[in-house]
Amino acid sequence: PEAARTKTVLFLGRIHPKKGIDTLLKIWSDLEARFPDWQLDIAGPADNDFGAEYREFIAANRIQRARFIGPIYGGDKGRTYAKASLFVLPTLDENFGLTVAEALAQGTPAIVSHGAPWERLASEDCGWWHPIGEEPLRNALAEAMASSPERLQEMGRKGRAWVTHDFGWPSLAQDMEQVYDWLADQSDCPDFVVTD
Repeated sequence: PEAARTKTVLFLGRIHPKKGIDTLLKIWSDLEARFPDWQLDIAGPADNDFGAEYREFIAANRIQRARFIGPIYGGDKGRTYAKASLFVLPTLDENFGLTVAEALAQGTPAIVSHGAPWERLASEDCGWWHPIGEEPLRNALAEAMASSPERLQEMGRKGRAWVTHDFGWPSLAQDMEQVYDWLADQSDCPDFVVTD
């Protein structure tokens, strides 16, 4: 069936202009014409009237395969990440971007703007880290959407391995131990602590 062949780009987060959703929607009509087997799902709670504004933009521009699926919580969140072929966060400013880690943990490659500190997506070969703006986002999405399912699955495996290693409980516990040793004057300041 047609639905079985549809691949999904997922945005999951607060529905707000800071997240770059307007930029994503502006380029989506071009992308959906080039990639007819892809769907854009936008999930999350709306701030003020931004959700309504974005829905109006979709209708006014006759975008066919972009939809708002509302807030998602608990186990449904993990399943939504896992079902997506790609995760996208075209944010203007993010101190970390927990949703990126959540997507990678579910084996979903990520496309993230330079508004979030995820430069290792490229070096870990599990996603794209692009400058803020329409053209860089369009290029990153087009490259990702043109990738084979096998390539995206391999990137997903690498992403899951990376976040499990670097952000899993054993790694966090080791980091905390280093911080405590430093605070107790038993070692030098760890490299990951910023003291400026």
